[in-house]
Amino acid sequence: FIQKRDGYPYFVYLGDIVTKLICLKKSNKLYNSEYNINFLNYSGLKDVKNFLRKKQINKDFFPKITIDLNDANKKYIIAKKNDNIVGISTLWNQTTFKQVIICDYKFQFNIFRMLFNFISWLRKDSSFPNKGMPINYAYLSDIVIKDNNPKILKEILSFVKNKPIDNLSFVVVGLHDIDPLREATYDFRGINYKSKLFVVSWENCTNLINRLKGQIYYPEISIL
Repeated sequence: FIQKRDGYPYFVYLGDIVTKLICLKKSNKLYNSEYNINFLNYSGLKDVKNFLRKKQINKDFFPKITIDLNDANKKYIIAKKNDNIVGISTLWNQTTFKQVIICDYKFQFNIFRMLFNFISWLRKDSSFPNKGMPINYAYLSDIVIKDNNPKILKEILSFVKNKPIDNLSFVVVGLHDIDPLREATYDFRGINYKSKLFVVSWENCTNLINRLKGQIYYPEISIL
């Protein structure tokens, strides 16, 4: 829908962005996969650049991907099958320059948190911290998957979940509600929340929106 009030710009609703906070394992756990998932190193940099060059990313608002292996806050994850790259993503830990401290929990959520943390203890998963403590998380960003195959993204998430990294407790994934990759997040324990995505413009952009209707949008939540 499009909203417009006198003296204000147009607000064009594009759909929901569904963000999921996925809890990670506290200890390393082996799992079987038909894909070879690992962190990128210099020897694989050329193959990744070729993959990105050939891959046509048909998602609006997708950011330009810049790979810097000297950035200690970012770990690049690649998925291969039969020695061919089929997916990449970036695990971006922002705790060195941005932290979220838990000031308090609403009463209802605190009840939920106690149950959630108990199950996490049984499963050896991470849990929500006490008041006054930071919540350690990283974003899974720059997600590029061959043919938008959710199975590949699910394997990347399994790799992150089962491999303790930088004392992280959670990984955050945000995708457009019609993005087929969202299916990859369904089987992981965590919390979903939705945000409404709008285009704001002083000009009437109805024609543009009609042309883009049905497109998949990818606003990178790690830079919002």
